[in-house]
Amino acid sequence: MRALDDTGPFDVGRTLAPITVLTSQPLVIAANPRTGWTSIADMMAAAKANPAALSFATPSAGGTNVIVGEMMFRRAGVKVLNIPYKGGGQAVQDVPGGAVPWACWARGRSCPARNRAGSACLP
Repeated sequence: MRALDDTGPFDVGRTLAPITVLTSQPLVIAANPRTGWTSIADMMAAAKANPAALSFATPSAGGTNVIVGEMMFRRAGVKVLNIPYKGGGQAVQDVPGGAVPWACWARGRSCPARNRAGSACLP
């Protein structure tokens, strides 16, 4: 993903200046409970132990979801495989079904799920 590389003809942080925030999108990282992960640190440890085995689902081939997933692992020095879906519906089914261990999607897709305390749509 060229946009995430630190190499290039100029330093984006020095050349461009942010002027406004146009939007924000809360994202959820959801993992299959059978992975045993209870935190991002658990997921990173699993990725470092066996990077070839870790893939993640996103509802598109190049949206914010992909960038967030890729950046997390690149900063940790781990290469993982993104599985882009044609929309989020099948990804939402495939994470609990075990086809992929985790996914990154918009918070609204997770609303039917509840956390351990029973609160819908909360971490």
